[in-house]
Amino acid sequence: MKCKMKKVLKEWRWILLALFTICICSCKDDDNVETGAFDPSKPVAISDFTPKEGGAYQKLLIYGENFGTDVSKVKVKIGGKDAIVINVKSTYVYCFVPSGAFSGEIEITVGEGENAVTTTASTTFSYEKKMVAIIVMIKVGETDHLMDRKVSNAVALAITDD
Repeated sequence: MKCKMKKVLKEWRWILLALFTICICSCKDDDNVETGAFDPSKPVAISDFTPKEGGAYQKLLIYGENFGTDVSKVKVKIGGKDAIVINVKSTYVYCFVPSGAFSGEIEITVGEGENAVTTTASTTFSYEKKMVAIIVMIKVGETDHLMDRKVSNAVALAITDD
């Protein structure tokens, strides 16, 4: 009985040693993993963006290469206006279209100081103006609490194009 038990333990030792060896050999070497960090020696490129048209505060996804992963080092201008950058990965930038980006030219600057690299998209974003109308009506004869006086006639109309 004891001999049989020793034999089983020896077999299990070899099985465990083999499994341990497989696990160690299958681990990845972290030195070869690409981090996606910005490399100032390589060009920044814009390959595409989506959507092709929209208005202020439209979500915009810009595809390309060498954008890095640090949001603070990526500046996006659309139509000469600064966009709000939400997220950055090495192959895309996610941002919001700024108000008044009429020309639609997309420009990305990655890095700071001497290491900054700027590129422009080959096609432009088609900016669509939004008309916003605000109508304020106050009932004649009521007191205007801001001016503390009676209102004789009042209709205010404000139209903005953004």
